[in-house]
Amino acid sequence: MVLLLKPLQKIALLVIDDEPHVPELMPEIFSDMPIEVVTASDAKTGIRMLVEHHPRVVILDLHLQDTSGMKVLEQIAERYPVVMHGVSL
Repeated sequence: MVLLLKPLQKIALLVIDDEPHVPELMPEIFSDMPIEVVTASDAKTGIRMLVEHHPRVVILDLHLQDTSGMKVLEQIAERYPVVMHGVSL
């Protein structure tokens, strides 16, 4: 019997966060997984990366310096279904 396995396709994960350590850390966290980490440090770049890369998952800072993360979330929701999970510290 021969079993042929397809190689895992990479999925895109978009991280939009203006804290420099968060986008830097994400590629390391997901390095052993079939995930392409795309990062943006502001809302405008984040929306551009969203259109260019069509990520399956977006990690979004709701307190961006250049605009409200909620405004970015509204733009994401115009294109994709949204499931939110919040963490409060």
